[in-house]
Amino acid sequence: MQRESPIKVVWLIHNRRASGPYPKIVEQLRALAGIGIEGSLLCTSPASRFRLTESVEEGVPVIECPDLLWGALRQGADLWNTLRRIGWLRGHVPDVIHAIDARPAVILPALYAQRRLGAALVLSWWDLFGEGGVTTDRSGPLYAGTIGRIEGAFETMFRGQADAATAISDPLYRRLAARGFPPERMEVIRLGSDTSRFAIGEKRVSRARLGWDPERTVVCYVGNLLPADRVLLFEAARLVRRAIDPASLRLVWIGGPPADLVPHEAGIEVLPRADPSRLYEMLVASDLCLLPLRRSAGNSARWPSKVADYLNAGRPVVCTPVSDVAEIVSRRDLGVVSAGDEPEPYARALLEALDRRSEWSRWGAGSRAYAEEQLDVRALAARLATLYECARRHRASVLGNT
Repeated sequence: MQRESPIKVVWLIHNRRASGPYPKIVEQLRALAGIGIEGSLLCTSPASRFRLTESVEEGVPVIECPDLLWGALRQGADLWNTLRRIGWLRGHVPDVIHAIDARPAVILPALYAQRRLGAALVLSWWDLFGEGGVTTDRSGPLYAGTIGRIEGAFETMFRGQADAATAISDPLYRRLAARGFPPERMEVIRLGSDTSRFAIGEKRVSRARLGWDPERTVVCYVGNLLPADRVLLFEAARLVRRAIDPASLRLVWIGGPPADLVPHEAGIEVLPRADPSRLYEMLVASDLCLLPLRRSAGNSARWPSKVADYLNAGRPVVCTPVSDVAEIVSRRDLGVVSAGDEPEPYARALLEALDRRSEWSRWGAGSRAYAEEQLDVRALAARLATLYECARRHRASVLGNT
């Protein structure tokens, strides 16, 4: 009996290699490979303007597409980048094209693969750019009202063309449903973690490996922050340090801004970005993890990928009442949710978490359990496989009726 060929899937992202959700996507593609789905990742090159390069990272084929723009402007708006992606797809026809968000360099090649090559299109909604979303938060109202309007139009214009869809958060799922997308062809699927890759660690052992003080309380944040969220973190940290002996507390920001951009009175130590193994070690060595988000349309719709790492490491979370994370932390009792999104209530929440030291172990065990139950990449891979089959059936029915 002839063996059925494995499904071939290509993920399209606008991000540069190694930036944004890139590491998490590689992690998810590895899990898909484990159940027989051959996945490749098309991303933007960090620097190349003309040369397309192919390589393999942790068993995942990665294709870096050139872009004529530079630096932070390499965010999926370049026509040359778009054309090179289309050219590559013509020679590597997938069964499923999985597009993350809808920047031009993502959605246009994805639609080409769907309409000209017959691939089933799965379109994921991971960020709210328009309608007061991330574009306003990151670039301000002037940009949001000009170029941002174009981005916002691309964000929603093609949602109904997908054969299946995912949303990374409940608010984005509701937005998609409100646009009339069939519920039987969409799911909430978040970015998760490989819980099998990192065993549950011991804080004492991790601190010894890192050379960290075994007694001092460590509170950490990982990754980037929008300007308003950064101010929230700085002000809350300043208030906390005023309320306790600052020598007893170590506040660290892993992958943060240059140290000279952090106010001295905030007392936050900036550590460089870390590879997944070292990041996990640092999270295990910490006592509490922070998620300081101000209330906005963009933040409310987000699922920060760092949350999966916090929970996978078995750390309690101190967050503001913004996004799905707050609802999960509150419902599952995984830490403390502040009463508001301003510095004073967030500082009070952190002080409360510091004072409830006897509950850290219970909170942490709950965090790890949630990661294993809901965010393990192997479980997410199985759900994606089902959705891919749904998308393929829908595409076949469309082609059969034309």
